Amino acid sequence: SFSGFHYDAPESLPSSLHGEFDSSFAGMEHGGLFLYDTVQPGKRRLTRTSVTRTLVGDPGSTYKYLGLRLFSHPWVDVTENGDAISKKCTKEGSTLRKLGYSSKTTSALM
Repeated sequence: SFSGFHYDAPESLPSSLHGEFDSSFAGMEHGGLFLYDTVQPGKRRLTRTSVTRTLVGDPGSTYKYLGLRLFSHPWVDVTENGDAISKKCTKEGSTLRKLGYSSKTTSALM
């Protein structure tokens, strides 16, 4: 158990909120955004971990875990250089679809 960790059962949340999160996670999973980590304990053979993870956030944000730098999947539209685009400048999700994200995954990210 983790100190300070709190779990809310799905039925304790408003059904609309739970539905939005459930749909978003399903879209990210469908898009293949959750990946297994590979670690090298004791500098021996490579081993795949039993859990998957992903990082979603502002363009260019990163997270370092076990010496591995993860780059975020953007939760906003981006330019060719990876800079965020204002929602007023483009149809929401259009640049993410150009980058190869499916419509379902784009909806999950945004």
